[in-house]
Amino acid sequence: MWIVIKFEKKYLHSLFSDIKNKIDSTVKFYLPKLEIENNFNNKLIKKEIFLLGDYVFCFHKSFSDFNKTKVIKNSKGLKYILNYYHFDQEKIIEFLNYCKLKENDKGYIDNSFFEIEKRRNYIFLNGPFSNIIFRVLEKNRKNLKIIINKVKLTIPRNKYFLQVT
Repeated sequence: MWIVIKFEKKYLHSLFSDIKNKIDSTVKFYLPKLEIENNFNNKLIKKEIFLLGDYVFCFHKSFSDFNKTKVIKNSKGLKYILNYYHFDQEKIIEFLNYCKLKENDKGYIDNSFFEIEKRRNYIFLNGPFSNIIFRVLEKNRKNLKIIINKVKLTIPRNKYFLQVT
């Protein structure tokens, strides 16, 4: 059964090893992530970002027993376990399958994961326009027509990571 854990980022690896020690080594973790490339001082810097911030999925067959999750409650780096995971297993599995479907060969989530809506404001997370806010005017399979301030541009749809503002 899958559970969703909120964690402290600096203790992520400690959390994984602590849970494996308390349960057993067959515990599986899934942490969807993005690889962002930014230019900084004319250098290309790659950065790894967790898609869900400080949440990770954790699977073990014994998590169907509520008492088994109590065993890991005091693990180093664990803030809390989301409640009602028993009722949301189908949605969790559906989301995980969608994430895995959208992963590239390196294991990072691809741009096609994100749904882009017209007439909505976004911010670039990578590329030469990183941290700039824009509005989507039109979209098609390959390109986005956007407006930044009063300048209209056409950009490739799958080259940039975007975040809703």
